[in-house]
Amino acid sequence: MAGKRFAILIAGSKFPDEPGLTELRCPENDVDALNELLVSPDLGRFTETVVFKNDSSHEVLVGIESVLADAGGNDLVLVYFSGHGKTSLFGKLCFATADTKLKTLRTTSIPAEAVKSLFDEYSVRKKVLILDCCYSGAVGKDFAKGGVDGQLQLMAEGRGTFIMTASTGVQEAFEKEGDQHSLFTKHLLAGIRTGEADRNEDGWVDMTELHEYVREKIREEGGQQEPLQWHLQAGGKLIISRSGTESREKRLQAARKTLFELAAQDKLTDGIVVEAVQLLSIPKREMTAKDQKCFLLIEQLAGAKISPLLFTEQWLRTCFAHHAAPEPQKGRTIGQYIDHGDGTVTDTKTGLMWKRCLEGLEGVNCEEGKVKTYTWNEAVERFKNVEYAGYSDWRLPTIDELKTLVHCSKGVADKESGRCNEGSERPMINQQAFPNAEAKFVVWSGSPYADNSGYAWFVSFLYSGSYYDVRVNSYAVRLVRGGQ
Repeated sequence: MAGKRFAILIAGSKFPDEPGLTELRCPENDVDALNELLVSPDLGRFTETVVFKNDSSHEVLVGIESVLADAGGNDLVLVYFSGHGKTSLFGKLCFATADTKLKTLRTTSIPAEAVKSLFDEYSVRKKVLILDCCYSGAVGKDFAKGGVDGQLQLMAEGRGTFIMTASTGVQEAFEKEGDQHSLFTKHLLAGIRTGEADRNEDGWVDMTELHEYVREKIREEGGQQEPLQWHLQAGGKLIISRSGTESREKRLQAARKTLFELAAQDKLTDGIVVEAVQLLSIPKREMTAKDQKCFLLIEQLAGAKISPLLFTEQWLRTCFAHHAAPEPQKGRTIGQYIDHGDGTVTDTKTGLMWKRCLEGLEGVNCEEGKVKTYTWNEAVERFKNVEYAGYSDWRLPTIDELKTLVHCSKGVADKESGRCNEGSERPMINQQAFPNAEAKFVVWSGSPYADNSGYAWFVSFLYSGSYYDVRVNSYAVRLVRGGQ
């Protein structure tokens, strides 16, 4: 957040000279709550805020110009208004203040075009205008708040201007009876206070994210209004606040470090660590409800909020999957695979021949030994032209080959990544053809990740799908021959 940050917060709730404008409950609460968040050193970090509550239009305009005059070109100036929005006889949008008279609206209120003119005159390149405008009139138990005129699009033509409104020009915005804040501002405050508006989890809340969050929450609440936004020549993201948490990537790195450290101290088993690391690789948007619950469990462990023992108990109860390995039917077809009775099967769909056991396991049902894990570089170097079952060309599979082993008992959710529908049996592989697969769910492919030389692709048979991770992590290996 380079440069200084200034905010002018305006509340219009009382109109002693105009009986045609009803008093409003929420505007003063709205600006007080927003001011608290903006000046917070943990959130908004605004340099200076100026609050107007039921002041005259002249006082407010002077205040806006004074802030713009003091601000530099790289600073940010935010203007927030909560109150009545009215249009003049010629359709010009005006913001009602304590001295507003409807008969002389243009000269006793704050015309939107006056704000635009001030925005244009000063060199500040980052300007934000947030409008929670309203007009009088009750609708049932809700007190109607006024619409925002389409002229706001014209205001956004100023350089570096971002405008966010509570509704469209023909819709009503609402104060819900019993609520402390208007419907729009209530969710705006919540998005900043909780950090939930940080949609990309980079540790910051920008205006576009905040708009998306507020619009979504109003829809969920059944509100009959559609918040709008305009941002022209804004020059990149306009940050309104910190999210109050570290970025998702930093939290993932800390969680992985904690898991590996606890495994090295023998406080967590390798199986649980592998599962947990795999879950951390799943994009948030692809996580199931159960995945998210387990993700929160990992974050609690990383934050020292629960002990390794309690984590293990809850992980085994909630996140870990166990399956018995059925006896193989040697010499017969097992689904799409032919069992050759020598520890290998052939996939009739791809023609690839696979080792039935993960490296380190052996026996009829891969019940003997212990799964060995390797860094990606170790696996690439070690498994070239390996001899097994009379063949000497065993190798690591490509990522596309490895994905063909994923078996989705409830159908495929995403063909490209190989993700299964929720509820598919785990591990998501044919357990007769590949017994004891639950010992390790994460398996390296031989495919490097093209966009970063430090990463490579793997497949999860616990959560299904293909992912990439740093090459220094140790995962299991399953060899293949043929193809390519």
